[in-house]
Amino acid sequence: MPAELFALYQEAKELSSDRKFDEALERLYAALRRDPMNIYLRVEIAGIQETMGLYLDALETYHAALTIDGQNSEQRNSQLWAAPWSLRRRLQQRRCLRNTGVLNARYRYAVVLGTSERTAAQWCDGDTTYPRRVEDHAEIIQLLTPAFSKRYWPVVSAIASQKGKREAQEWLEDKLEKREYAWVRLIFQLACAQELHRLVQDCPSPGRHISHNPTGLQPTKSVLKILGHIWAPLRLAWAYRQLGYGTTIFLQTPKLPTLMSSPARADRFRFTLHGIFLKPIRYEAYTNWPEVMMDWPTQVNDINDLSHEINRTLRRQRGYDWQAHYGAACVYAIALNGKPGGTREREICTELAVRELEESVRCVESGFITVKRSWMLASDVDLDELRLETPFISFEREAFPHVTPDRQRPRSHEEFQDETKIYDRQLLANSAQLMGHTWHLRGIDAPTDVHTLAYWFWDEVGIWQSVQAFAATRGSNWPDRAKLLRRVREVTDSRVLDKEGFSPRLRERDSIIDEIWFGAKRGQEISDCTEKIDEDLRCLLHEIDEKATCSPINRSRAWLAEARRAVSDGKNTLPEEIIREVCAGYAGAWQGVCDLLDSSGELKSFHQALSRIRAPR
Repeated sequence: MPAELFALYQEAKELSSDRKFDEALERLYAALRRDPMNIYLRVEIAGIQETMGLYLDALETYHAALTIDGQNSEQRNSQLWAAPWSLRRRLQQRRCLRNTGVLNARYRYAVVLGTSERTAAQWCDGDTTYPRRVEDHAEIIQLLTPAFSKRYWPVVSAIASQKGKREAQEWLEDKLEKREYAWVRLIFQLACAQELHRLVQDCPSPGRHISHNPTGLQPTKSVLKILGHIWAPLRLAWAYRQLGYGTTIFLQTPKLPTLMSSPARADRFRFTLHGIFLKPIRYEAYTNWPEVMMDWPTQVNDINDLSHEINRTLRRQRGYDWQAHYGAACVYAIALNGKPGGTREREICTELAVRELEESVRCVESGFITVKRSWMLASDVDLDELRLETPFISFEREAFPHVTPDRQRPRSHEEFQDETKIYDRQLLANSAQLMGHTWHLRGIDAPTDVHTLAYWFWDEVGIWQSVQAFAATRGSNWPDRAKLLRRVREVTDSRVLDKEGFSPRLRERDSIIDEIWFGAKRGQEISDCTEKIDEDLRCLLHEIDEKATCSPINRSRAWLAEARRAVSDGKNTLPEEIIREVCAGYAGAWQGVCDLLDSSGELKSFHQALSRIRAPR
């Protein structure tokens, strides 16, 4: 591996572990430009996108990673629906043994499809507030729709009356393009079920490659069995139930074409100059959907049957694999959906889920479970209903003691937006603080030559434009955040960077709630903080817009023109008192940004700070 590529990857890993995801993505994309066929880099990028709540972006990245597995699209799609005894499947098993990156990409790709309440929501609704994100989502959907229709058209025969391949593809494209949430979610769950069903078959047997995996960085055979045989079918039954149908109809009339009849004898042979060869039989759509589906558990007996199925699936692999226990806990937690509080069914599911979580924590090293703490307590969508139950809060107190464990928890697929908003405020406030200190030091060091002044104002225009783009999307577009970080770091005085530091980390939700609960804002909800941040960013955007009276972008351009005019007139510098006054004005403007983002900040003070930036004569 080239030294530069290795250095970029190591920097990205360190930044990601520090939850500095914007900069980590920049490093990974820079590394990917140097090695576009590196599937491990693509999986790292998609993993960070998942953590940042960009589920549709992660789905595209994982899908693109699957295209570099050494097969063309036709071979890859045929492999998904090939008969289990075919030679194609055996070859795929050998690929999994050689390249664990492909295994990880297929696993995470299936999981993103399977958590369809998040992915389908972004597919159908997306981020309609900001035009740039709308365009990005539209491009992703335009790319994935034909790819999905070619790969998953056989599932259409299980839920629609289309019989031919072309009609099924057209029906599938129509549903995906119309963006009807219930249908998109069902299609994603069907695709996930087939992906995991095949992944379980392709994964190496226990003991050969990945079954004993203490780090948890790769899926084990046992967790794949849980996900493929129980988790995916249960989620499929949930999505099918929400669509308004029961699974019984689906089970009684599976219409998926198997295409396993032998071709005519005349077509079985291929004649060449070198002899007669037997043509291989192609199986374009093989699966046994009644075995992939299950009924939604509604009664105590159904839950007991679910528990027996989990024990049967893992009867030879329990006791050492924390992933298997965690997957079983997710299954029980999903079964909580639709069960009212206080019922016996909900109590049994909660008890079984918490028991599996306790086993999961017991089976893994302390250092690694600390890394997974935030995922378990706040981010995993499977545990949404479970986090509201008293036994889970008791488990949290014992396994992960912190300040406020017994609170009313929000929905996890919405929680990252709140974390990001608070991170946006911290990022912008830190940037403004550094720029204010930098202009203060420039004023102390004045006078300076006019060429340096021109560079200052050129950089100032770019930084205010980055702040404008940041505020226009309310910080929702990570490239805008990364660009602001990069520009501020390039311009900020090294003395300020050494003293203050930079690049805040994305804080975990638990620490944010603890601060709000016990800090000066006690009793205030996180949603109240995020609404205040959105309002502050709207005010900031209005004041720095180029159409505003005291726009710092226009003022910086005017000073840039003045500095260039001084150069053309043969001047070496500007008067010292003017330079000091300008530096003081910009320092005050950046301090005004910090004050505006503070909980007690006022728009009027910020407007006055901008008006104090001296204009050139």
